[in-house]
Amino acid sequence: MSYSNKKLALNPKIGMPTSRLNELIDLAKIQASSDNEKMIYHYICNWLEHRDIPYETDAIGNILATKGKSDMYPMIASHMDTVHDIHKEFKVMSSKGKDGNLMLSAFNGTKQVGVGGDDKCGIFTNLFMLEKFDNIKAVFFTQEEVGLIGSGDADANWFNDVGYIIQLDRWGASDFISIYGGEPTISDEFANKVDCIMDEYNFKHTEGLITDSIGLWSDGIGVSCVNVSCGYYMHHTDDEVIDTNELWNSIMFTYDCIKALGENEYVSSPKKTKHTTDFYDYYDYNAGFGQDIDKESMLYDVIDWDNLNYDSLLQIMGTGNLTELMAVPLNSAMSNDIISEYRLITNTELTLML
Repeated sequence: MSYSNKKLALNPKIGMPTSRLNELIDLAKIQASSDNEKMIYHYICNWLEHRDIPYETDAIGNILATKGKSDMYPMIASHMDTVHDIHKEFKVMSSKGKDGNLMLSAFNGTKQVGVGGDDKCGIFTNLFMLEKFDNIKAVFFTQEEVGLIGSGDADANWFNDVGYIIQLDRWGASDFISIYGGEPTISDEFANKVDCIMDEYNFKHTEGLITDSIGLWSDGIGVSCVNVSCGYYMHHTDDEVIDTNELWNSIMFTYDCIKALGENEYVSSPKKTKHTTDFYDYYDYNAGFGQDIDKESMLYDVIDWDNLNYDSLLQIMGTGNLTELMAVPLNSAMSNDIISEYRLITNTELTLML
């Protein structure tokens, strides 16, 4: 039986089934930070044990699950930590968005705080795929938000029978990050298998910032790796929300992609190693988003790239001073996020003119 339902996935007014929504809310209530993942860690382990899904944990704190037997597994990835603090009166609330979609937000008492969609949405997707596929691997990485610690320290041998990696750790509803540092992170065969599915679910190929899957690709894991939008917005702020309709669309999209890709290997490697943790640190909005920087091609007298951070970008947007923003290369991963965040914050189109 196929669990893909195009009408359900493409009609945001229908949204996530009630039973799944209740599961998502239960998960969203569990708090985690980069220095305290205990509650979410135990929740995932208990979930796996209850369903007799074999898993292992490593010294750094990753949870690595393998379901079924296959020569080559599809793999789904997420990370357990969030950038938010642990709150005493944390509660999750639901409300209707402007478009009628069901939104989840969080409060500590009466003050709104981040709900942790980055990356509880990815964790929720991991669990869904583990239910639906007989043969699949899933990893719940530790400490992604402070420098890809979990994926960077994972045993490379565990991935020897992984054919490709899909991670849902991207804000928004339509980004299919398959380009990093100007290079495709997927093979032509992989693209051919998913392009028609992307059209059906309104996804598009784009370049984006680094996360665990893209970091693994950049470090030479040797297979196609992508990062997919999963419906959270205003991440790394107290205003963070989850659009459950968009998340469900992303889950259905991912399910259909795995069905199409199957238990096969899709080879892909960068021409040269790109990933460096020197520029990766976005624990909160006062820290810089990681990227690999070709300093020779940048307008170095306009932006201090060594100290570039998201907070300063937001300040530039707020004052309307676009001088610094106009120095960002159009082909950089950062530029896509700048444009998109500017639209969200100001509801204004921003064109980087170079």
